[in-house]
Amino acid sequence: MITMKVINFDEYSRKWDFDQSLKQKKFIYLNFDSYGLLHDEIKKKITYFNHDNSELFEVIYMIHKWGGVTGRYFIMNRKGGSNLEKFKQSESQIDIYKRAISLAVNGDPSAFDLFCEIKGIGASFAGKHAYFWSSPNKPMIIVDRLVANYFGLKSAEALIKSFGSYTLLYKFFENQCVLLGLKSILDLERGIFQYQREVKTRF
Repeated sequence: MITMKVINFDEYSRKWDFDQSLKQKKFIYLNFDSYGLLHDEIKKKITYFNHDNSELFEVIYMIHKWGGVTGRYFIMNRKGGSNLEKFKQSESQIDIYKRAISLAVNGDPSAFDLFCEIKGIGASFAGKHAYFWSSPNKPMIIVDRLVANYFGLKSAEALIKSFGSYTLLYKFFENQCVLLGLKSILDLERGIFQYQREVKTRF
């Protein structure tokens, strides 16, 4: 049975926002020195996205830069190859990604499953892609190792498997959001992430 630890999700979500605003020692991408600024630039580019492939590739690259150190493996994997460069040359993969965008824009959680079909994009980053392309009216959630740890599991894949699918996990988050009286599903997701990150730092 899935249980929720009782924490102040709103407070931890605000802490997430604050951490996003902190300047980093090195630029994350171009002249962006905070994850919050990069986040907002990605959202801006997506707002004005005109379906040009070169713009698409840049947005994908930026999402992986925003997503943290593990994001680099899509750009350059451990064997020295680049899944991103292979993606650029594959019309079928580009088509899958664009179909996933359409689902995300329309608030369909099954977008996650299509993003997972892109070689080199696992569950943690599929959620990030789904989130960025989704509408503010129905944002998708990011499910990574820290969120999985909150539920006592070791990986995003294990958490999704325990619920049966990302869509069912998303519905669970929606229901919990209502029960907890939260304004947005992102307050729940980000609250869990930030809480778990602080727990990890503490121990």
